[in-house]
Order: sequence, then structure tokens, then C-alpha cells
Amino acid sequence: GQDPAGVLRLKEPGMYIVSYYSNNNTITHTPEKFQAYVKEEGLANDIHLDKISFPPDAPVVEAYQRCAKSLLHVPGASPAGFDHVLGLPLELIPQDDPSQLSPPQQMTFQILYDHKPLSGATVVLVNQKNPQELFKSTSDEKGLATFALAQKGIWMATTIHMSPTPPNSQ
Repeated sequence: GQDPAGVLRLKEPGMYIVSYYSNNNTITHTPEKFQAYVKEEGLANDIHLDKISFPPDAPVVEAYQRCAKSLLHVPGASPAGFDHVLGLPLELIPQDDPSQLSPPQQMTFQILYDHKPLSGATVVLVNQKNPQELFKSTSDEKGLATFALAQKGIWMATTIHMSPTPPNSQ
């Protein structure tokens, strides 16, 4: 892919949402690399890693999709729409207007998977000014994950949801 993947020039004030939803993709791991990845991302409980036995020399094939959403606020108009649900398979929805928050306020996201709240999801928040500093929160039974803002700036929130593929479904 190219960097940047695209350019968007917004001339009118308001809140804009740009989204991306990929096709199905696969990646092949060794069992050791897959287990390390799952643990690093906090996904071991999602797929019940403790109950899976991996044949030592068999590859692990991960099928995945990417769902991305960016909120762009051009000052001069209401930021209404920041909490718009697009209907992506996995989606983070801010519960507070990110353009209006500043420390020490909190930022809350709702995580939806297949249009339902997802509990137990690890959400990572990172600020563009300090990308090495990661803030993590786990979503509750309503799919809500909350962060105390440490600074103003441009933030990125990310989450991963993994579920085992039923046998013979590839």
C-alpha cells in the first residue's frame, strides 16, 4: 500500500466519519508465535487458549478483517455525530465528544461486536504526541471502556476481538 493511503480535504465545518472495512484475509503463524500474539494482545480468554492443543508442527491460520473508523472535526460547527454507529462488525463508539475533552476528564468508548455490546475486550488508547505510552482498559458488561485523559491531542483507540473458527468452516 501507499503512504498515505488517501487524502481528504474537508472544506465545510462539522463532524466527519471516515471508515474502512477490509475483505477477509489470512495469515499463517507457528503455534508458538500465535500463542505469543494472543497473549500479548490480551486475547487468551476470547479464544480459550488454555483449552486448545496445537499440533507441534501444524501451522495456525488466522482469518481476519479490519474495521477502522476516524472522526474528523472541522471547527466552526457542532461536532454532532461523533457517536454515530456505522454498523461495522467490530466498532468503537465514543460516548463523549473527543474534540471537547481535556485532562483530567474521562473518555469512554462502547465496543460493539455484531451490533451487540462486547464485554471483556481490551481497548488500547494512544496519543499521537507519545505513541510509546499505551493506556489500556477492559470493557464491562455494557461494552464500555473508560480512560482518564492524561493530555490533549489526537488519540487513537484500538481493539481486537478473536473467536475460534468452527471446525470445517474454512
